[in-house]
Amino acid sequence: MKKMTLKASVLTLVGGMALMSGQAMAHVGYGSALYWGAGTYDPLTGNTQGATSTYGAAANFTPTVSSNGGYLAGLNPDSLGNTHDIRFRYFILEKDANVSFTITGTTNANGASTLNPGFSLYNGVVPASSHDGVGDVASTAADPDTAAYLAGAPDFASWSPFAGVNDVRGGAAAGTAANPTGLWGVFDTNGSITTGNNGTAGATDTHGPNYLGNLDTAKIATITYTGKSGADAAAGSSFTNSSGGTTGVLAADGTVDNSVSWNGFLHAGVYTLAIGGANVADYTQLFNDIVNGGATAGSQYAAAYTADRLARGLTISNFSVTTVPVPGAVWLFGSALMGFLGMKRRARSA
Repeated sequence: MKKMTLKASVLTLVGGMALMSGQAMAHVGYGSALYWGAGTYDPLTGNTQGATSTYGAAANFTPTVSSNGGYLAGLNPDSLGNTHDIRFRYFILEKDANVSFTITGTTNANGASTLNPGFSLYNGVVPASSHDGVGDVASTAADPDTAAYLAGAPDFASWSPFAGVNDVRGGAAAGTAANPTGLWGVFDTNGSITTGNNGTAGATDTHGPNYLGNLDTAKIATITYTGKSGADAAAGSSFTNSSGGTTGVLAADGTVDNSVSWNGFLHAGVYTLAIGGANVADYTQLFNDIVNGGATAGSQYAAAYTADRLARGLTISNFSVTTVPVPGAVWLFGSALMGFLGMKRRARSA
């Protein structure tokens, strides 16, 4: 079979825009696919790719991410992390493939620290415009799928930016054994993530319960952690998490240089690449400011919290997909097996 290698290299993005704090924080936005395999279906757009595999626009490889601690926040299962401190991207493989990429933090004109990137890979995508506080808009909370999700989802902590959605959540209350600290968000660095679209009225199930595209926008969906992560952090580094315990930095690459790389084998399918910050000092500052009310307008910590979440520029470079051909011997064996079965059927019918 023909071996195909596609590669995308992009220019460095310098600078970034300050993101707003509190409830004004942006929803999950994937942009266009980083890679769209030939003949594959895109669940976020409802479109099918043509006969040629393509990479996304160069600008999609140079996003920004708010804060330099979102990757670390998602390592505490008691409170998890805020999806608004994560940048989501996705790609679609038409065949099993070897995939590689490098994520590099860039200098920011706004004075923010340079991103120490951390990433995790998941199977699937969440609906466009979803975020931690899904259900805080009445029209979305009334959707049957959203209501069912909220009925079993634990409550947010009082200091979370999404504490205001407690009136529509029916799950484990913050401070109980099932939810000891209350959630900061729903982002899980090394576990599956469930979330859904927020704020879209008139949602229907016209494409079935598993459709995640923009024609059925209120769906709840889960992306499944693949076990693949990486972080720009010193080997053996750890931090004090939001529960007061010590957590090791998952998949630290051992060299603190504002860059992290990965390469490996992935099966055909749709993947989410979630990128956040892995800087221990910046995570600690972010957490301290939010628990002191920084996400609340008028708080004395509001300015500090906004500064914590200034946009960090990054590049996703050398993104390469090399499809893995099925060995010829497998095809020969399959053809021989089918021929043998055909002979047996003819013998029985004689």
